[in-house]
Amino acid sequence: METVLKQKKQMIYLPLIVLMFTQIGTSGDNAVLSVATNALISALHASMNDIQLANMVYSLCAGAFMVAAECWESSSAGKRTSASA
Repeated sequence: METVLKQKKQMIYLPLIVLMFTQIGTSGDNAVLSVATNALISALHASMNDIQLANMVYSLCAGAFMVAAECWESSSAGKRTSASA
């Protein structure tokens, strides 16, 4: 029983670390998008507002998927621990 509690304490920050790295990746993608804005505008025949909207929607969707994945992981982890008890 104590080893299970020790394992839980060691792994308690793992989802937070995963979310942190995915958010860093999303921020990096947004930085690249801001650098490539002029090329995107000319290649896609889009306006600056279209590019800003795409950038905003991408970040919001990525954040929503991160939160959903965290909730799913938390709920499935609870099922695994209750099934093993």
